[in-house]
Amino acid sequence: LTPRAKYPLSGTHFRRLRADRYIQPETASNELSLSADGSGATNIIRRYIVSSCSRLPRELIQVTLLGALTQIFGVDGHFTELQIKEHDEDNLEYPKGYWEIYLGEPSKGLVPLSKSGSGLKTVILVLLNLLVIPKISGKPNNTYVFAFEELENNLHPALLRRLFQYLENYAKVEGSTIFLTTHSSVALDYFGLSNSSQIIHVSHDGSS
Repeated sequence: LTPRAKYPLSGTHFRRLRADRYIQPETASNELSLSADGSGATNIIRRYIVSSCSRLPRELIQVTLLGALTQIFGVDGHFTELQIKEHDEDNLEYPKGYWEIYLGEPSKGLVPLSKSGSGLKTVILVLLNLLVIPKISGKPNNTYVFAFEELENNLHPALLRRLFQYLENYAKVEGSTIFLTTHSSVALDYFGLSNSSQIIHVSHDGSS
């Protein structure tokens, strides 16, 4: 191998979303960082919605991200708004000063994310990585490599297929690379028919 050889992933920016992930209410912070387990998600959304900074347009969350969320959920959920609220009184779950994400639905009004399913949180975390993190960093989307672990956890197969379709379209349009680790037959069936994907079987021989 020559030291000057250019490899397809050299010079890219790596983002990982772990299989054990969650979105929790968080205290306010000016830091805009998203961990592989989902920490920081609430604060990023809070900053974009409440900040007066022109570099943090609220439309990125309340139009772009919300629109993608509605597109992926389709008939399984229609979201009319995405808001952030501060817990300003003590309760059994969160003390004062913690901020939480709320999603609006036509028949339910605003519902706190802590009362929603983990599948919804997974999709939001995927969209934060794809749509918001590149904006925060100022780096082009095609310089990112995303690694999402076991997205099928707690997702209905029909919703999972729509999420896969969104990921495939995103990769094609933006020129990004996406790695998925999965045990799901839905994933294998979907991407087995795709000309833009590759399936790699990884096994353990007892030592490596």
